[in-house]
Amino acid sequence: MARQAAVYATQWGSSNVTVIAHTDTSGSPSYNTPLSEQRATVTAAELKADGVPPGALNIGWKGEEEPAVATGEGVKAALNRRAVIIVRY
Repeated sequence: MARQAAVYATQWGSSNVTVIAHTDTSGSPSYNTPLSEQRATVTAAELKADGVPPGALNIGWKGEEEPAVATGEGVKAALNRRAVIIVRY
């Protein structure tokens, strides 16, 4: 996914690529927040390696605050373990 986003961003000259990472609710918030930060950082590194200029990248993380799929506490949900890449032109 990061490679495809990098191709779009570089081909169309985007100067604004945002990465926002999330986690599911398994684990504590004190564990999940740094985990989502790591997920965002790794995704941004992949985008840089694929040609996105560092100045075009904005990185954020939400931990378990904004799930894609609502679940109860402690639920392992693959859809909530994700990084979202937004390419703006």
